[in-house]
Amino acid sequence: MSEANQPPLDSDDLQGTAREFLEYCEEERERRRDSGEVFDEVVYREAVDMVLRRLRNLAQEGVL
Repeated sequence: MSEANQPPLDSDDLQGTAREFLEYCEEERERRRDSGEVFDEVVYREAVDMVLRRLRNLAQEGVL
C-alpha cells in the first residue's frame, strides 16, 4: 500500500520516533491555537499525517 493510501495513524499504533513526533506536534498545535495568530489546523493535521505515514514506513523497513 502506498503512503497516500494508508489510513491516518492512531496514536496507539505509534512507537519511538513517530510517537515523539506526534507528541511534539500535539503540543505545537495547542500552542498555535492559543497564540491568536492565523492557523490552518486542517493543513497542519494533513502535514503531520503525511510525516507519520512516512515514519511508519521507515520503521517497517527497519530504517528507524
